[in-house]
Amino acid sequence: MNWARTNLIAGLILLVPSLAGSQGKWPPREVQIQTWNEFHQELNLQCKEKKLEWLTYGDLDLQIESFEEILSESQMRTVTSNVEASCRGVDVGTSCSNVGFLYTAIRGGYLKKFVHAACASGTTCTSPFECEERQ
Repeated sequence: MNWARTNLIAGLILLVPSLAGSQGKWPPREVQIQTWNEFHQELNLQCKEKKLEWLTYGDLDLQIESFEEILSESQMRTVTSNVEASCRGVDVGTSCSNVGFLYTAIRGGYLKKFVHAACASGTTCTSPFECEERQ
């Protein structure tokens, strides 16, 4: 596991303690980790050289917000429902909404389309959490 992925998972667990270890919460820790892994695998397939796995949670959230503009009303209802469930009991942080969106994108069959949009956004990272948009 690379450094960025380890830090993302650790950050997710720290920012979402009510989800990471609690029973009856959604999504379970294993699902969160699998969701991040699938997202990182797709990033590596489509634009490994841009190192977008190093995006901050906030920068990833901006990518998600841009992409959500093209989703159907039905898809947005599903995203909203899953993000609300993922963030239930969380006071701070965007990692819960990120994982809620990514989970929905994977299950809804549009993760590849989202990653394609992120790769085409002009954003490139040079080190963990050091990213900039280039035109």
